[in-house]
Amino acid sequence: MSNPLVKRKTAEDTIALNWALAPTDMKWMDVHATLHQTNLSIEEDRKSAYRRDQTKLQTQGLVMP
Repeated sequence: MSNPLVKRKTAEDTIALNWALAPTDMKWMDVHATLHQTNLSIEEDRKSAYRRDQTKLQTQGLVMP
């Protein structure tokens, strides 16, 4: 949906690294992990309020199910 009163620019970069260890001779060992990072940037120019907003968010995580 478009709003002529708000000009918005969004940029997102995500990187993920997956790692797994499951040796065939050790059936009991099955280890997985994912390391990830996301950078998000949102810029808004609100014409009705004469206001400019900028939001930056960076998230990082490690998942080991």
